[in-house]
Amino acid sequence: MRKQNNFSLFFLKSHNYSTKMSPQQKERNTHREILIGQPQPIKYKNNFVSTTKYNVFTFLPKNLFEQFCRLANDYFLLIAILQVIPGLTTLDPVTSILPLVFVIIVTMAKDLLEDLRRYSSDRAANGKETQVWMENSWIKTKWKDVKVGDFVKVECDQLIPADIVVFYSPLDQGMFNIETTNLDGETNLKTKQSIQFETNQACLEQGPGKLFGSITCDEPNPHLYVFGGVLKMEGSKDIAIDNSNVVLRSCSLRNTPFVYGIVVYTGHETKIMKNSGKSPRKKTKLEKILNIFVFIAFGFQILFCLFCAIMCGIFYLRVKDHWYLKAVEENAGERGAISFLTHVILFNTLIPISLYVTLEVVKLGQVLFINCDRKMYHEQTNTRANARTSNLNESLGMIEYVFSDKTGTLTQNIMEFFKCSIGGKMYGKGISEIKATEMRRNGIKDAKPTGRGFEDDSMMAILNQEDKEDGTMGEETFESKQERMTDRRNIINFFTNLSVCHTCLAEIPKGMKKGEGTPTAEDIITFPGKLVYKAASPDEGALVDAAAKVGFEFRGKEKKSYVVRMPAFAAQELYEGGSSPMPQPDENGKVEVRFDVLYVLEFNSDRKRNSEIVRLPNEKIRVYSKGADATMIPLLSKEKTDSRILEATLDHMKGYAAEGLRTLVLAKRDIDSEAEFEEWESKYQAALNALDDRQAKVDAVAAEIEVELELIGATAIEDKLQEGVPDCIEVLRNAGIKVWVLTGDKQETAINIGFACKLLTPEMQMMVVSGKDTSVIKKQINELAHVFATIPASHFMKYALVIEGSALTYCLSDEVISETLSVCMKCGVVICCRVSPKQKADVVGAIRDNSDATTLSIGDGANDVPMIQRAHVGVGISGNEGMQAVMSSDYSIAQFRFLQRLLLVHGRLSYNRLSLVVLYSFYKNFAFTITNLWFGWFNGFSGQSMYESWFISLFNLIFTVAPIVVHGLGDKEMPPNRMAKLPGTYALGRLGRAATTGTFVRWIADGIWCSFANFFIAMFMFETLIQWDGKAEDIWFFGNAVCTATIITVTLKLCLEFNVFLWIHWLIVILSFAAWFLVAIIFNVGVQPAMTGSFWRNCMSLTYWMYIIVSPVICLVPPYAIKWVKRQFKPTVDTVIRERELITRAKKVKDIKKKRKQGLTSPKKELAESEGATTIPFISTNDASFDEDEDEWDVDSIETDLLKEVGFKKGKLHDSGRSKAGVKAALADGKFASPEMSPQLSNGDFDANPLLEYLGSASSSASASASSSSSAASASQQASSSDEMTKKNLSKKSKNKETNTSNYTGYAYTWTEGLEGKTASVQESNQNKENKSLSRTSSPSSSSSSSSSSSSSSN
Repeated sequence: MRKQNNFSLFFLKSHNYSTKMSPQQKERNTHREILIGQPQPIKYKNNFVSTTKYNVFTFLPKNLFEQFCRLANDYFLLIAILQVIPGLTTLDPVTSILPLVFVIIVTMAKDLLEDLRRYSSDRAANGKETQVWMENSWIKTKWKDVKVGDFVKVECDQLIPADIVVFYSPLDQGMFNIETTNLDGETNLKTKQSIQFETNQACLEQGPGKLFGSITCDEPNPHLYVFGGVLKMEGSKDIAIDNSNVVLRSCSLRNTPFVYGIVVYTGHETKIMKNSGKSPRKKTKLEKILNIFVFIAFGFQILFCLFCAIMCGIFYLRVKDHWYLKAVEENAGERGAISFLTHVILFNTLIPISLYVTLEVVKLGQVLFINCDRKMYHEQTNTRANARTSNLNESLGMIEYVFSDKTGTLTQNIMEFFKCSIGGKMYGKGISEIKATEMRRNGIKDAKPTGRGFEDDSMMAILNQEDKEDGTMGEETFESKQERMTDRRNIINFFTNLSVCHTCLAEIPKGMKKGEGTPTAEDIITFPGKLVYKAASPDEGALVDAAAKVGFEFRGKEKKSYVVRMPAFAAQELYEGGSSPMPQPDENGKVEVRFDVLYVLEFNSDRKRNSEIVRLPNEKIRVYSKGADATMIPLLSKEKTDSRILEATLDHMKGYAAEGLRTLVLAKRDIDSEAEFEEWESKYQAALNALDDRQAKVDAVAAEIEVELELIGATAIEDKLQEGVPDCIEVLRNAGIKVWVLTGDKQETAINIGFACKLLTPEMQMMVVSGKDTSVIKKQINELAHVFATIPASHFMKYALVIEGSALTYCLSDEVISETLSVCMKCGVVICCRVSPKQKADVVGAIRDNSDATTLSIGDGANDVPMIQRAHVGVGISGNEGMQAVMSSDYSIAQFRFLQRLLLVHGRLSYNRLSLVVLYSFYKNFAFTITNLWFGWFNGFSGQSMYESWFISLFNLIFTVAPIVVHGLGDKEMPPNRMAKLPGTYALGRLGRAATTGTFVRWIADGIWCSFANFFIAMFMFETLIQWDGKAEDIWFFGNAVCTATIITVTLKLCLEFNVFLWIHWLIVILSFAAWFLVAIIFNVGVQPAMTGSFWRNCMSLTYWMYIIVSPVICLVPPYAIKWVKRQFKPTVDTVIRERELITRAKKVKDIKKKRKQGLTSPKKELAESEGATTIPFISTNDASFDEDEDEWDVDSIETDLLKEVGFKKGKLHDSGRSKAGVKAALADGKFASPEMSPQLSNGDFDANPLLEYLGSASSSASASASSSSSAASASQQASSSDEMTKKNLSKKSKNKETNTSNYTGYAYTWTEGLEGKTASVQESNQNKENKSLSRTSSPSSSSSSSSSSSSSSN
């Protein structure tokens, strides 16, 4: 039992506490008051946690309510209710109820299993034990029994049971380490510090029983990195508590024996539970169009039912005199109304009940494929791609806009100190990666980055040079010596700033620690080797490491001091005028200098700078600051700053930005008097103790001392591009995806990185919107909007727009947002610089909310979370800035280059597959259900079904479900690595053309045709059929036959849509047919008395077997004949590319077969090698090779694909005879092509020559591959013959040849002409022809007549 002593009563009275608090008092109290060592005046929530969605009593009603919130379930429930009403239908009600029950039970079981897993996890967490201080001892207590105000003891490697404020740690300065993997996914250790107060600190070593006081802190909130509170202890002054003193629930204590802490938040009030709310569900375009399809199908159902009801009424009016039909006793109107409801039940299967379950199964399979893709595995970090949701798979194939962060997303976020500007002089001679790219772009083709970091011997010479011992200056003049000494002093101040102004931790490298346990501060400082630094940001770590390499080595923290080992000559100034003498230098001429850290003014997104207030060894107080130039330059003192030095520094920084380097400005200030500092300190302490709006007050007071700064210099840090980023961005742009970069960097840096990663090209016209004057910005936007109003949208890849962050706020305002978007949407590239996290989200939201485009945001840091959550699809990169972006994303990858495969392979496949799943599900149901409409003409539209009720239910659940699932999981048009290298094929999904209302109507029209053909062919063949026993066949015989033909028809239809046909496809198709025949046989033996023997009579009839062969053929031939004609004379670009790929593969297969006959033992390897150069014009500029490990080649299956897709005759592999008119129609079809694939010319026509030339290369390369001669003359002869054959396939050039060819800048074609090593490639000119290669040139950039004639001859 907890006892309440006299002090506690005094404490409660002195603080006006009562044991009870009214609701009004609770409402007025905006902060939480926690008593230390006393019972709490308010009963707070306990530490019991429950994340389950249901309990024993609410599971059934709540789950059923959720399921019947879905419109589809309500629809089928209504159908089941109608079937129960007597006289409405002849169908068995059970057959409609059971499928609905099945779907509900499956969903309910899935929800139950998920909730049971959550319950099991909650039970394990609530049952864990921790130590709580009770009755003057530590007692083990379960987590669920921990209360607010309890003192808990957490030992090393244990989890924190609740949110606690740490009072004691046995390590130096109260430091301790935690791991936050369970909180934010980060595995790196974070260092925190216990509260430091004088009174009662010693008694904590024996236990916290004698501590009395109170903590006033924020009410529970979801902000993980914000905590504000004040500690009031008896005999001590108020102490501010911030996030560095707090450890959150589920974190782990590392490298620390134990800590004591007091619980402030418990259970569902802890920050991790406050952040565990559900993310908003994102809906895809396919889901939205699926709802439209359902309404269209429902509209068809209503029309069919109305038609049947009207026809039923007419039928009864015509036969009212037929007494045996009892029509006289019924009213025609009433009969029509009943017939309407009857047919609603009969046609309910027009909406497939199994579709939603099928989609979920297919999506889950696609998620497994993404997670297991070896091509998206990053070996260096052991990170795989991870699909965190299955709801957005198809959206990956429909992306139109990619919004990307720069640092850590496009770049490696591995910083390296590269150059610097000190006292107006520039140091560092390296060439950055961005600078080398710019040099190559300007004609210096051999320019390469140095890649060695900071290099400058002149600076080291100045730093290490000493005066001559004789006191003479030799040849050095007085002015030059003064200049040298000034430079030396500036360099010392520069690197002293870097070694002091930071929040890094020094650690002994792993594997070099001596003894067991955590090294003390003394162990780290005296460690003889090089230390490693743990920094909050890569920039800070790179700067501290750079200072250490120069000789200003940060050795760690000792109590409240930073220890820096520096050259003795550099430390002399720091000891001048002080009472303490400078220590004796060691054998290396270095001394350890201790800087007493008074206050750390930390960096945040508003301040954009950080400062350290330190007391130097000579007792003087100095402020060291560093930060962004935009915030630091206005803080500089005009008296202390030389304008020439400032101007030179700004010029250097501008040059650094042009090289793609990240810059920071360094400055310092000496505090003149102690009184000034004490006055500021009192204000700062008051701001720290403030409970309302603490951060704003702290920032305001911090800014008061960061004034009148003296400029020291500027740093330049290189952040190299990630591997494969330029190629990935180029492919994405060729796919017609608009890539936007949203970065906090300066304009020059962003632009140069855009060129380095091929986001920007020299051919682009770049426009810049900047400034702070709204009238100027408005004028710029209006002028651009006026100009872009006349530019076709298909030309968007020619324009780039750069917007400064200062102008972006106004651009997104209601006043000009429409004009801004009209310009942005016609630009292929938009770069927004100097933007905040909120502005990133606003930009994404503007595009998402004002267009139908599907957006994707990709980033790696916490500042990218808003835009990741705002986009339709969020992708997180697991980089060096933690895991917040990954935890908030829908998909996570390790490198930006994997985005290419995620979109062009998995996205494209998911969209195409799911689109076909949706369309085919409606098609097969229309083909099956509408047969009863035709049957109505022969039964007076009475609503009688010719199918047994169970056949209707099992049609979707068993007979036809498996093939479409297999298709949704495994179909592909070409090898996956070819999809990643053929970005033009992405346009089908990007523009959402696979599943449209028109496509849906065509599919259901096909289904209606199949139902019509199957029914009336059966009527024709079975109308006069008399069986061997002399009996005419009944309704069940007829229904069995039509049902068999329908199942075969819809299954064969799907087989024809397969792009690959493996053994699993054969197996599933055979099992589907077998399932139908098995069920029919079961009903034949008497399960349904009326059908006994009916299927046996079907099997005994030769006409039946002829029917199920002839009818599917008649059903399928007309639609595919129309499809063939369309492909011949109006093909899409996607179709042309696929056929060309098959042609290329077929020729290689043919050559491999010949090689196999000659004893080739590895045809797979030979084929992979032959795919070494297959680049297609106007589609990709990258030379891509097939991956031997991924693509399993089967010669026979490839020929099967060819026979089906292209229409080749076996053994005659030739071009499909595509007409030029058809090719031009494909190019003119802008709906299916990216702008590069169908560029609009000035005269409004389309230039089909590159595509024609590409198709013509099939025959020319075939003839070239037949020749095995390797001589120069033979090669030249092949070249000329190949050119002649190509010329015959070209359409006539337009008069403006230069205009036509300029649209294909940078695009070329390269193919392998056989297995003998002969290749055709594109070069910059026709002047270099070697013996074994053919060179073709299309020089779009040439403007002279000679260039034009050269281009003409080559084409």
